[in-house]
Amino acid sequence: MSAIWGTISFSHEIPTNIDSIMKTPYQQKCKIDTYHSEQYQNCYMGCGIQHITKESVHERLPIVDHDKHFILTTDCIIDNRTELIQTLSISDTSMPDGDLIYCAYQKWGIDCVKHLRGLFSIAIWEEQTKTLYLVSDHVSSRCLYYYRHEDTVTFSTLLTPILALYPELPLNEWYCMDYLAAPTLIPTVVVHETPYQNVYKLPHATILTITENNIQQSTYWSPAEPLADCDCKTANEYGSYFRKLLTDCVSDAIRTNGEIGIALSSGLDSSSVGTIAADLLQPNTKNLFAYTYVPFEEVKENTAHQIYNETKDVESIIAMHPNILPHFLCNEGKNAIESIPDGLNTLEIPYKAFVNYPNLDEIYAHAAKAGCRIVLSGQFGNSTISYGNMDPIFYDLYHKKHYLKLLKSMNNLAVHMKIPRRKFLLSYLRYLHKISLEWKHYKTDYKLYNSFLSDDFIKRYPLQERFDMGQMHIFSDLPNTQSGYQEQLICFSGCTYMGEWETKIGLKHGIVLRDPTKDSRMIRFCYHLPYEFFAYKGTTKWLIRGNMKDMIPQHIINNWNRHGIQNDDWNIRIARDWDTLKPLYIKALKSDAIRRYIDSEQVLSLINEKEFSPLTHDMNSSVYLFSAYILALFMQK
Repeated sequence: MSAIWGTISFSHEIPTNIDSIMKTPYQQKCKIDTYHSEQYQNCYMGCGIQHITKESVHERLPIVDHDKHFILTTDCIIDNRTELIQTLSISDTSMPDGDLIYCAYQKWGIDCVKHLRGLFSIAIWEEQTKTLYLVSDHVSSRCLYYYRHEDTVTFSTLLTPILALYPELPLNEWYCMDYLAAPTLIPTVVVHETPYQNVYKLPHATILTITENNIQQSTYWSPAEPLADCDCKTANEYGSYFRKLLTDCVSDAIRTNGEIGIALSSGLDSSSVGTIAADLLQPNTKNLFAYTYVPFEEVKENTAHQIYNETKDVESIIAMHPNILPHFLCNEGKNAIESIPDGLNTLEIPYKAFVNYPNLDEIYAHAAKAGCRIVLSGQFGNSTISYGNMDPIFYDLYHKKHYLKLLKSMNNLAVHMKIPRRKFLLSYLRYLHKISLEWKHYKTDYKLYNSFLSDDFIKRYPLQERFDMGQMHIFSDLPNTQSGYQEQLICFSGCTYMGEWETKIGLKHGIVLRDPTKDSRMIRFCYHLPYEFFAYKGTTKWLIRGNMKDMIPQHIINNWNRHGIQNDDWNIRIARDWDTLKPLYIKALKSDAIRRYIDSEQVLSLINEKEFSPLTHDMNSSVYLFSAYILALFMQK
């Protein structure tokens, strides 16, 4: 993988110190193995390469084609290398991924992106047509920003180099307001906007065509496209297809010349990814380095269904796959608030997952120290491989009047859960009927859930207009049908944000983060999967529970009510250190900048109450409370 940056001018020469200005932030913030840059006419491009794969050791980017008059740079790991090499009739099977993209562009032009699969962002300058192409991969795994100023266009993997060139760029007030208005952990609303005015990021599967007088954006892929290679009809066929597809996605994700790690919980998603990876590594006598967060402070005891400390369950997974090497980390008891300045420096944007950042950062630091170049996760799995709680699936059957399938599924669920079937069936059918009536009268509810917003904010913020502009749908808590699930699955604002997070924290530690549950092939498969198979015959999360029984311990896979509760001591740590943290919080909330958005007096009155403690607030209200603090610190940078 790489980081890429550059600037082009349609009429002026590039400043002679451009390389130093744009490269320096990468040298300061990232672990990169080699740097290269090229200037071609009025175009300058740079690339910082991480030696993640054996082929990348020989990578040299950017590439200048003097015959065809173009220059190309790319941040990439291509998963369909073998297919591309065969299609392009390339004899050198050790060719670096960037060179493969160069050859593909020579053959197909910008349509080459339709032949690529993997993680990539690409920049190409065509000198003869004076056209700059910027491209993101299918799920925007690698962030790419751009800024147009007069006749100059600047792009970069990180925001900081753009700010180094244009230090007077003002904050984008709409982005800041969206950040506070978006429900709970949702970080943003309009997917292409950034915290800085007129600096934009590429959404998923995007080709941006920039000429002197125009910018055009097109989308080259959608999960709604037909699933041509799947002709499954039965549950067994879909189960076998899923198992092979997940194995293929994991296999592609672990191509590296270094060690491989995983952020492993005992949940179904990371367990599925981790156990498949371990088995794929076993023939080569390679280990999988597993990192699991465990509480530092004393938390509740585990119950049959609520797991607060996952140590024993992770150990039971490892017992089945002995080449998984466990590491249990607790971040030395540090509270999440003290990591926020580092998080802002790394992510460059205000963020909400302040509870997760320090623990994941610790995992990635340990993995990098152990020689890992790839670190796996199953973060997106709730939307794909482990989707399938019973309510939406059963309601879909009810809505489509597939009553026989519904009754059989409900019966199987009651038997598994050991609850009286007749009573369950009658009460649940009444529940489904009630849902149907509620949907008939349902209207989209646009409202601000953040109770700490100022009156001025509420008056100024056009909630519905902003959410509609960002195609951010406000979904009801009511169980939804397959069309509702599909609509959610293609809302890629979350993917784009995850791409920002994963790209930047990976560059910080010299690793690449890969999530096979977010592979474009898996997203498309789940989009087209008949909805009933997500909870087939009443088996919730059937894709994993019905097809991974040989990989995951039975007490985990068969406990349908099991729920792992990670980071459960986050608020205990903050409450423990609150006397030290409180003055910092108060100082930040008294700044003039944040008072435009937050009712500072209300917040300060709340935290000054004698009985106030972070322990007394649930996660959602705490997110809003500390988001104000994060935004205040961001504005002070």
